[in-house]
Amino acid sequence: MTLRVLHLVTSRTGGAGIAAVRIVEAQKSVGIDAALWDRESLVKNTGNVFANQISLRIKSPLLTLVQRSLIQSSSELMTPKSISLLGKIKEDQFDFDVINIHAFYNLLRIDDLLALDQFHKPIFLTLHDIRFLTGGCHAEMNCTQYLKSCHDCPKVNPPFKKIVSKTRVKTEQILSSSRNINFISPSEWLASKLSETYNINPEKISVIPNPVPKSFIKFKRKTLDIGEAKKIVFGFAAFDVQSPYKGFTVFMRAIELLPNRIKARISICIQGSNIPDLSSFDNSNISVVCNKYSQMEDFYDGIDCLVVPSYADNYPSVATEAAASGCHLIVSNVGGLTEIAREFGGSIFRSGDYHQLHMLLRKLLEKGFSDIDSDSSSLSYSNSGNEYDRAYQRAVDRTQ
Repeated sequence: MTLRVLHLVTSRTGGAGIAAVRIVEAQKSVGIDAALWDRESLVKNTGNVFANQISLRIKSPLLTLVQRSLIQSSSELMTPKSISLLGKIKEDQFDFDVINIHAFYNLLRIDDLLALDQFHKPIFLTLHDIRFLTGGCHAEMNCTQYLKSCHDCPKVNPPFKKIVSKTRVKTEQILSSSRNINFISPSEWLASKLSETYNINPEKISVIPNPVPKSFIKFKRKTLDIGEAKKIVFGFAAFDVQSPYKGFTVFMRAIELLPNRIKARISICIQGSNIPDLSSFDNSNISVVCNKYSQMEDFYDGIDCLVVPSYADNYPSVATEAAASGCHLIVSNVGGLTEIAREFGGSIFRSGDYHQLHMLLRKLLEKGFSDIDSDSSSLSYSNSGNEYDRAYQRAVDRTQ
């Protein structure tokens, strides 16, 4: 049976949006009839269009502004309240076999899950970050309070702490009472957190890595011979280079510790927005280029090693794209990064420990690295599409 699947996502841009677009493309490649609705599409395709347009144009940005101005106590994204764009839900507006939700904020409310559950068809939540488990915090930053209840969230200003706790408790109540909600996690790490947080039946959780387009995948891994005269290029990439989660300062501090004789052999390529003032770092003897490439495929082709020094992450696409492109990986030990490094032969260091990162960089430059025996097929569109198809079919069988 060819399944008809509706994917819902806040936006087609950003980490979750890009992943959702690729997942839809992967499913189409194996014959699944998949459609993707973002917020604009959802407003057009459901009832009460005028009210939803007001929510989309006015209420949504206003709520985001209020929450980021008043609720969060620091730069972490804290958004426990959400605008619903479903309007008055009618089942005939969702004439699909499966509903797959990717990004939740200002697309749905938690209560909408109960309404969708009444359609008696499988609902899948593909988790692209930790927010669904925390009551609204976008990045855990090593906090584990959400595993219990988030009664005293350190990322929220005191007057609003109860809001986060209530959101977290309400989510747990709805998930425990719903029969048709299933979960996709790109990492084993996030799947384990899902089980710990909500005690979800393992049958309802599938681990499927986000797919990587064929244009990234190279069949020959890069090698590094220390006798080569060419400079070794280390890459750093982030949508927001100055994001506190991404660890750019850790990367640069580790580079600063390298001896001058080694610095002369390397160059740095930085890709992303909001690049900080590099004059605050000691860049002597190092060639640094920023946003040299317009396409990420070209960025990976131009570097030898990608460094991902995140303080908080799930299963970042930059790591899997770089690995599929043949780059060596050096990653911090957070989220699903360790899984990616182990699968693709990368190196791992303690998050925030730039001394340890420095030692890995130095070892790489002094000893080189050879061809890595790893297989990128797990990241292919066909593998992702088939894995999703199997998860969907199992869920459909359970609802019958």
